[in-house]
Amino acid sequence: MMISMDHRTGFQGIIFLNRRYETLPDKNNKSELGKIIWYDKWKKIGFLERISGEHAFFHETACIAEELELLEPGKTVEYVYFTSKRGSRAINVRLVNNQ
Repeated sequence: MMISMDHRTGFQGIIFLNRRYETLPDKNNKSELGKIIWYDKWKKIGFLERISGEHAFFHETACIAEELELLEPGKTVEYVYFTSKRGSRAINVRLVNNQ
């Protein structure tokens, strides 16, 4: 942790350095297919269902940018799955065949 001061405004704030909540997936993880079961465009978060039936969380920042407007429940996506301290996650989420 480090205390920082903005010299223009005199505002003091706290900056947390090296604060990581997740463990990144290893290079052996392969893309999987799944379906979006819930996506909130306002909160920019969603859940998808894996082929195995498990659910995985994803955030807008884990998606391909140009496909964000097309995300909705029922669409098939390809993603990389991993487990973090907070649970099952999906990254590199992208639509399959731009359904």
